[in-house]
Amino acid sequence: MGDTHVANRPHARPLYRVIWINSDALIDGAEIIRSADDREAISTARWMVDSRSVELWDRDRFIARFDTKGVEICDEAEELRWAC
Repeated sequence: MGDTHVANRPHARPLYRVIWINSDALIDGAEIIRSADDREAISTARWMVDSRSVELWDRDRFIARFDTKGVEICDEAEELRWAC
């Protein structure tokens, strides 16, 4: 079972990045995370929420945002509907 984003870009490996967003809606840090696929990256990003919201990206592809209040916003792509 492969992820659609890998099939659409066969030579590009995922490069997941978590971006913390503070209460003023400003970027407050970023970290590259190692994950085998979207599911693993989403699981990791959920655990990284603290007093700041977290956005998860694969290079320039938005995957999801995890709010400090438990609100989750995900990419509208059909292959990611399971994430939220």
